[in-house]
Amino acid sequence: MRARRVLADRWGVTDAEVALEYGCDDVLPDAPMQAWRGVTVDASADVVWAWVRQLRLAPYSYDWVDNLGRRSPRVRADLPDPVV
Repeated sequence: MRARRVLADRWGVTDAEVALEYGCDDVLPDAPMQAWRGVTVDASADVVWAWVRQLRLAPYSYDWVDNLGRRSPRVRADLPDPVV
């Protein structure tokens, strides 16, 4: 059974993308609602993964908002590459 649709439950995704099967589908198979978000990134996989790796390190926001004014670490080249 598909979850019910609500206003603004989809942004930037196609019907074909929503219809695909995903590894997380079994986690909550009867979810009362699904929210889909998608964005097209015009960059190579190496550039995108470097950005994702940094997201694990510190909030991607203003330090004064999410880090109580403390400076977030800037670059951590020693972090391992993400694994999917």
